[in-house]
Amino acid sequence: MSNIQVGGALLPGSVDTPLDARSRIAALENIPDIPNPFIGMTFYVTATGKQYIVKSLKSKQIGAATVANAAIDQYEIAGGADTDQLDARYAAKDHDHNNAYAAKAHNHDAEYAAKTHGHAVADVTGLQTALDGKAAAEHNHDGTYAPLIEEKIPEQYLPSNVGAVPATLSLPVPYDANNDNVSLVVDICENQEFEVGTYNRITMSVWYAKMKVFSNERFWPVPGQSLGVPYYGSTVSFTLDQEMFPGYVPGKTYYARYSWVDSNTNSASSGWKGFRFTGDIADMEPIHTDFEPAPNVKATAEAKGILSLDYLAGEIQNYTMTEDVTIRLSAVANVPFGAALLVNITRSGGTLTVIGGATQTYDEDKTYMIVISNFGTLQVAVTETV
Repeated sequence: MSNIQVGGALLPGSVDTPLDARSRIAALENIPDIPNPFIGMTFYVTATGKQYIVKSLKSKQIGAATVANAAIDQYEIAGGADTDQLDARYAAKDHDHNNAYAAKAHNHDAEYAAKTHGHAVADVTGLQTALDGKAAAEHNHDGTYAPLIEEKIPEQYLPSNVGAVPATLSLPVPYDANNDNVSLVVDICENQEFEVGTYNRITMSVWYAKMKVFSNERFWPVPGQSLGVPYYGSTVSFTLDQEMFPGYVPGKTYYARYSWVDSNTNSASSGWKGFRFTGDIADMEPIHTDFEPAPNVKATAEAKGILSLDYLAGEIQNYTMTEDVTIRLSAVANVPFGAALLVNITRSGGTLTVIGGATQTYDEDKTYMIVISNFGTLQVAVTETV
């Protein structure tokens, strides 16, 4: 059956009208455009004057990608009436006292009234007389269902968590003393105990495709199951959903703890940190190992021939040379964006050749500092010291 289509607008001050504009849409055909849907989410349609609740989700095409659970599949009127089981011909007549159908569904005679409208109960067994007063209060025909206080609907008449949106968690990436990759683990619980079996665990190794990392002045997709150079000290963000956290209710208060695991040793790279949240949460302070990691200095070694340089072997590298040495940018690896590799070479023989766009040669007995920086492309500069 088709969904109900009812024209017109509600009277000002109707109890069913939510105050939060984020939970309202104009018409039923706008339902596919509701962003970030979730099971249990409620929304209000101004064209029908009714509150609805989401029962199931389906995939949605967003650009070139098919995103699971991104669109509303089934929904019903809040209170349990399934929209697929309603007939439009009753929509405008379900409360008409001069209509043949309405008389059956809303007759004030004893035969039907007790079943549908609560105004007469003498001929129906099992119903208490006290229900009459409650029914009359809840079914007033003067158009008012709840008293307005200062032109606002009292909080006790509003459904809970209407308009709540899923929370986004933003957490800092720690520094690792050995330059190993680290992977995020987040536990979320309804209490503070975190007993086994009572919390939901979210790991970067499983959900990295739903996470973003801040780098080079913007957020990017997390490239894999863990993060390392150049992401230390940056921020990872992700938004909770039913797939990642089954049973999650936006607007509800939860407790969370998180830690980072060294992907090389599979041991904790940082201790647990905890917080309580209802909406968005951001812990923007980077987690440090030994607070600020000291520069990694490579022990002095002898250089000869074409010198291969790897930033991960040390941010500062020292060499001596007694024969020809060549440094090419093509033989330099792993310099992070915004960082620089410092190479000190003490010459006592041979010719030092540095190739980076132009070719430079040096044959004096001095110590040369070669700085190789990365700001999108590798660049080299040479400084001579006595």
